Amino acid sequence: TLNLTANSEKRPSDENDEPRLSKRPRLSCSQSLDPTTTTTTPAIHTSWIPPSKQTVINLQSQSSSLFQFILSLVHIILTSSDSYLTDEHCGWLHTTVNH
Repeated sequence: TLNLTANSEKRPSDENDEPRLSKRPRLSCSQSLDPTTTTTTPAIHTSWIPPSKQTVINLQSQSSSLFQFILSLVHIILTSSDSYLTDEHCGWLHTTVNH
């Protein structure tokens, strides 16, 4: 008889099994993971802390329009926590906000 269970448990190596660096969630666009680490998940789990009420009030008083206020607030949020964005999305957002 053939032993099919031993062969069916071992999958051939597939390029889709490899983690893709450009698609891995980042801790932050300005931070990078330690390249010496072999795990595919970030070693440090950070939680997002929203801007303080004082920061929002200061932004509001310094902004000459609602659009400028919202853009400044979005910029603060993006730079403080973009842990679920890929490198590509993160780069696009920062480029868009900074122009």
